[in-house]
Amino acid sequence: IEALAGEAACAYVYSLEQTLEGMAIKLKATPKELEARIQKLLDQQKELEQELGKLQSQMLSGRQEDLLQNVRRLKDGTALLIAPVDGGNPATLRDQADKLKSRLQTGIVVAYSQKDGRISFVVSLTKDLEPKGYDASRIAKQLSEKLSGSAGGRIDFAQGGGKAFPGWQDI
Repeated sequence: IEALAGEAACAYVYSLEQTLEGMAIKLKATPKELEARIQKLLDQQKELEQELGKLQSQMLSGRQEDLLQNVRRLKDGTALLIAPVDGGNPATLRDQADKLKSRLQTGIVVAYSQKDGRISFVVSLTKDLEPKGYDASRIAKQLSEKLSGSAGGRIDFAQGGGKAFPGWQDI
C-alpha cells in the first residue's frame, strides 16, 4: 500500500488534474464530459473497424478469381493455393481461407498477410484430405519453424506466424 501526505499528495492531485485537463483539451470536451466522449470514440472505432473488415472482405472477394488462377498441384495432385491477403487480421485471413476453400472444393489454402517484417498465416484443408493424411496443424507448424515463428490448430485449420524473408513463399 502506498500513501501520500502533505505536499506530495497535493503534487500528485495537481498532476492528475493536469493530465485530465490535457486529455479534455485533446478530445475537445470538458473534464466532466470525458467519459462520455471516450465511450463515443470507442464506439466509433468499433464501427469503423467493422466497416473496414466488410470492405476488405468485399475487395478480396473480387480478387478470388485471380487468386484461384494460382493454384499449384502437389506431387499427389492435391491442389495448393497460397493467397496473399492485404492487411489481413486473423479474422480476415480465416474468412478468406474459408471462401477460397469453398471455391476450390478440394485442396489446401494458405492465406497470409505480411506487415512490418512479420507474416501471419492460416492453413485450411477441405475435409476430404484428412483421411489422406493431411493435417493443417502439422503443415502450419512446419511452415512456422522455417519462419522462426510458431503455429497451432486443428487437423482441418491452423494458424501461425513468423519472420518474413525474400522468397519465403517458395518453402
